[in-house]
Amino acid sequence: RMGEYNIALIEADKMLREAEISQKKESMANCYYSLANIYTAKGLPGKSQEFMLKEIDLYEKYNLKRPHISFQYSDAAKIYLDKGEIKPALPLLKKAMETAESAYHLVTAKLAYVSYYMAINDMDSARKELQSCREMYRKEPVILRHINYFYDVEANYYRKIGNLDAALNSVE
Repeated sequence: RMGEYNIALIEADKMLREAEISQKKESMANCYYSLANIYTAKGLPGKSQEFMLKEIDLYEKYNLKRPHISFQYSDAAKIYLDKGEIKPALPLLKKAMETAESAYHLVTAKLAYVSYYMAINDMDSARKELQSCREMYRKEPVILRHINYFYDVEANYYRKIGNLDAALNSVE
């Protein structure tokens, strides 16, 4: 499988070089998006974040149409939080909420906010945001196929407050 990812990296990198030479911003953004996804699949979040931030930069500078940009903001913020870098995460989370175009975008941004609140030890806000997400999943059945992220965040929340039984129930 890693061989397939490496081939995908080589091809995406070639396409990126071509897009950069021709200065096609939309194509460059597509390459950054692909590279971010490939590095995520390879388990290299820092490298993935690098390309998310490059895509975000193009989006902001050139007002490109990026239907998934809310995810890039949320995911880049989450990586900062996972690295213990709280300060750069907050502006990204705000932009994730501002650019959300669907219930799935919104619940993803809200779940990243739960992680942010846990990182700053605001467990009351984390709990409230988690309840809001639970309600969204209840009201928006179309997003249920993406509920695993909710369960992961919920389990982390329960671990953080010391309720290990509830954390175990979340992952089951």
